[in-house]
Amino acid sequence: MTQVSDVHHQVPDAESDVIARAVAVRVRLDALVDRVTSSGGMDAALLRELHQFLGDEVIPAAESYEAVIHAHWAAEGMPADQARCPMDCWKLDLTCPQMTTFASVEEQLASGGYVPHRNDADASVVETTLHCVCGSSLRYVGMRAEGSYRAFGVCGSCGHYLEF
Repeated sequence: MTQVSDVHHQVPDAESDVIARAVAVRVRLDALVDRVTSSGGMDAALLRELHQFLGDEVIPAAESYEAVIHAHWAAEGMPADQARCPMDCWKLDLTCPQMTTFASVEEQLASGGYVPHRNDADASVVETTLHCVCGSSLRYVGMRAEGSYRAFGVCGSCGHYLEF
């Protein structure tokens, strides 16, 4: 058994490798997205590199990580920190407002220099295609700081949210 960051949770080596791969891919993806953003998104070679990386690394790493998580959920039930939510939000990528409210996320971002920002393309996707576990449509919330853009889908009915 290999110890991972949580001192109360032991995971087998194979799972540890999947988690480590997912973390490494996430770090590289963040750096690549920052490069694409700072280039204005118009560098064809950089966009090809991003496309290749998404297909070859990001999606397989995410699928492997998701399989590990789902295996744990099947064996142990829902994550303990989300046991209070009656909507099974833990099955989706939604953040439960019982864990962290979106208002607190907005406050943290504002204190870090983020200001409201609207990206019409992202807003259209969120508001026409994404739904919450309660059945309501999500509303788009965008925020920008120098060199960074964050976008969220937020449920006005129950407070669940996701960052995309």
